[in-house]
Amino acid sequence: DYQYTTVSFQVGETVMDGSTALVYSRIRHPDSDFARMARQQQVITGIAKRLQSGGFLETLATTADITDALVRHARTDAPRDVIITLAWHMRNTPIDSVRGVVFRDVYYGSGADQYAMFPVGGALERSVAEWMKSP
Repeated sequence: DYQYTTVSFQVGETVMDGSTALVYSRIRHPDSDFARMARQQQVITGIAKRLQSGGFLETLATTADITDALVRHARTDAPRDVIITLAWHMRNTPIDSVRGVVFRDVYYGSGADQYAMFPVGGALERSVAEWMKSP
């Protein structure tokens, strides 16, 4: 079924509920997978800002509770204590100082995995160099 839903979002910062954020982070028909990845990073950054501004990470216990609630919706092999420690250390990190990178220097397909994207040789090094130059 290749049906799709048409959605639109206001330009600028918007407060979204979980369902809206999920739709926003999954859409890719108007642009590309790269733009979709950038939207996903915006959603994650927005969640982090909300957690910080709402004081949800004030204590280690609340940080653990929120981490446990979020991890139920993800698949990871990272141990629980490591995830909680990372969240705890991020509580005072200025979110505006966190930057995401979307690799655009890729090629598509390899063997049986024809739709996968793989980085072109040197893509990681170029991305790190670009990141190091940015303010």
